[in-house]
Formats: sequence, structure tokens, C-alpha cells
Amino acid sequence: MSYKYMNMELLTSIHFEKRRSADSAVSSLMEVSVSGEIRNFAVGNGKVFVVTDSPLLQMRLDLVEEKHKDIQNHTHQNQVNILLPFHANKTLITCGNSGCGYRELLDINDISGSLYREDVPVSPSVHKSSVSFIIDSVQGNTETEKYMLVAREKVPDDCGSDEGVSLWNTLESQTGGIFSKIDSSNEAGISPERDVEWTEQIDSFQSSPPSHSYLLENVKSRTGPAVVVLRMKNSRSKTEMTRSLQDAVLQCCDDKECKKLLSSSVVLSSGSSLLWVGIYTAQEPNDPQKTALAIYDLSLIRDRVPSYVSRTPTCKAQKGEDALRPRAVVLKHSSMSSVAAEKKGSWIELYTGTASGQLMKIVLDKQGFEFWLCDSAVQL
Repeated sequence: MSYKYMNMELLTSIHFEKRRSADSAVSSLMEVSVSGEIRNFAVGNGKVFVVTDSPLLQMRLDLVEEKHKDIQNHTHQNQVNILLPFHANKTLITCGNSGCGYRELLDINDISGSLYREDVPVSPSVHKSSVSFIIDSVQGNTETEKYMLVAREKVPDDCGSDEGVSLWNTLESQTGGIFSKIDSSNEAGISPERDVEWTEQIDSFQSSPPSHSYLLENVKSRTGPAVVVLRMKNSRSKTEMTRSLQDAVLQCCDDKECKKLLSSSVVLSSGSSLLWVGIYTAQEPNDPQKTALAIYDLSLIRDRVPSYVSRTPTCKAQKGEDALRPRAVVLKHSSMSSVAAEKKGSWIELYTGTASGQLMKIVLDKQGFEFWLCDSAVQL
């Protein structure tokens, strides 16, 4: 799972239990108010971690506060934009933008103290998007290395901040030490070409089992906007991971071009197909069907690297536009804004939210992608 920058007024934990009633389908709702604006949150190790304007909070799943850590000082304004539970190491990785930026390791069971901290530009500026997650490198049935993948937008500053995708160590015992980008004698990374702008990172995830890592991007170039998916083969070598990069442009839809991705979710499965769903927009304000929900098979990405991307270290690869079309366009709607997916047996359940506060559940037949719009639409 990846953790993306969020901007919220209120942290609300919602537990839905379907209740067949004319007045409401929600039977349980818990709300907790905190001081300041909620900037980011993550769930891991049976706890909820919440970033506000001032403290970083550690809560139980019932939203009772256990610990807190002050993330502000009197010299520099700070915002924590990367919040990543690292279960195997029992730590919480945080990255902020105080000064030119920093990275810090906290005890996942007690965030009030710091285990390790270093000043280095890694976190994006305010209102810039980023995604991050822990990559599991597997050889045979054995996990060998774990790296932190960080993808971020271009930020005009004087700090020498990374743009694009970088791979960071998670342990001091790895080559170069903790948070190093070094792989033997090289740095490994992925960046946009000179005439390409990565306008927003939308999602990132690993396949199951964790053989490949994926990243979804909205990009803009001389030919216009596009949605691009990057795929790398997980390896204990960062260099080999960037060399394995494959890429495709996700196209939607046949009757109307939608070239901006709003939200996405992967349908994790141990089968040969890797199904992924995305909400696209045509960005036409008066269109009653300006958003589309489409499903793709990302296992069909070919060994090509489009002209949007460059790699470090460089290597020869077959360049060309590899367009991937959806297996099915599931639904068109005026204002879909978010989606989550879950596989249950031979069925796929999709939950979509809209800008007007409607929550819809869609059930898909995995084989033929026949679908039913369930009677569980809820106005929130």
C-alpha cells in the first residue's frame, strides 16, 4: 500500500454495517476532533497515525490517543508529507519539509522519541503530491532486501530535491547505510524526460506475491496530458530494478478521451492477471458523464519504455508508445472521485465515491466483467 498526501478537515473513522432502513444505511459512526488541520494519516501495526499542523498523533483503532510528538519548532515551519509504517522493523518512517527536508525513524509503538534522524531533501513541498511504500525484494521464497520507494513532483527550490522516483535504504546494514540511494557505486532512479512534467502521483503498489512494483502518474508533455503506469521487477539491486522498467500509457475511453486519473485501486490476486481499476475524467465541467470507471489488466504491459521516462543508470531499451486499453468501462457518471476494490472469490467488489457525497457498490463478474450496481448506494 502507498501513502499519499491528504488534506482533511476532520479525521473520521467510519464502520459501515448495512441496515435496511429508509432513513440511513450507516449504523455506526465514530468521530474525533483534533487541534488543527489533518494533513496525512496511515494505519499500521494495529494503530492509527495522524499528522496535524502541530503534533503527530498515535492512536488506537478506536481513536483513543496513546502518544504524540511535536513536529514544529520556532525556526522552520514543518509539514510531514510521508508517513510510512515499516512493520518488519517496528518503526514509523516520517519525512518532512522543515528547512530543506528531513527523514526520521520513530518507534512504531511509541512515537514520542526519535530513533534516528538526518537532514536531507526528500519530502515534497506543501500542496505537492508524493507516494511512497516499502518494496519487498524476493528471491525464491526468501525476502532479501527492503527499500523505500519515493515518487514526487518537480519542486522549484534551492535544496536539490529529488524529482521522479528514488529508492532509499531502510536499514543501516544495507550498502551505504540507512536512507542511502547508493547501490554498490551507483545511484538508481527514474525521472521524467526534459519536455515532460509529472503533474501528480496517484498511486503505487506491489503485486502479490511481491514480484513487481507499480506507479501511476498523470503527466503532461508536448503531445498533451496522459496517464502512465510504470512497472519494475523487484530485486535486491536498485540498479537492476531501474533497468527492468517497463511502461505503458493507459487509454480511456473509446467514445470520449479521458486523460486525467483521479483515483485508482488494485485488485490483488495470486493469478496471472493483475486487475486494476481507475477513475478518469474528461475535464469537461458540463458533461453529465465526465468521469469513467475502467478496469485494466496490467500484466499485459510489454517490454517498452515510452519517451516520458529516463533512467539512472541509463541502458538500451526499445522505445515506443505502448498503449493499454481497458478490459471494460464499468460505469460513467457525472462526478466519481474515489474508488476502492476488493476481490471475493470469483467476484470483484468496487466501492466508488462521488463529489456529491454518494457511495456506490458495484459487483463485477471477474470472468466476463458483467456487473450489478447494488442497492447499497448511500448519500453521505
